[in-house]
Amino acid sequence: MNISAGIEPDNEVITKQQLEHHLDALTNEQLQGLVIRTLPNNPVKKSQRYNDGHYPPFLTADAMRYLIDKKVRHLLVDMPSVDKMYDQGMLQNHRIFGKLIYRNSIKSMQQN
Repeated sequence: MNISAGIEPDNEVITKQQLEHHLDALTNEQLQGLVIRTLPNNPVKKSQRYNDGHYPPFLTADAMRYLIDKKVRHLLVDMPSVDKMYDQGMLQNHRIFGKLIYRNSIKSMQQN
């Protein structure tokens, strides 16, 4: 299921295309860790209350898959979640990234 299919017009999203624009010049080795900072970056962001009138930004599932393809292993964001605020508990992007972490930990245990 693609969560981006349920994006409402007032949702702010980080798309695969946006990430490609900023990250394609970097190698996978350079992208082991990534910090995504949303703009504007003003003091209000520290205590922002998100609700039905103001949704936080989130990543599309394609954007998360792109980060996995680029071998990002550590991801920090300045938004409440990488998932859409109201996603019926699916947490699709958490699951996509979590599968990667699980696979890597299994590989690490097998090597030891």
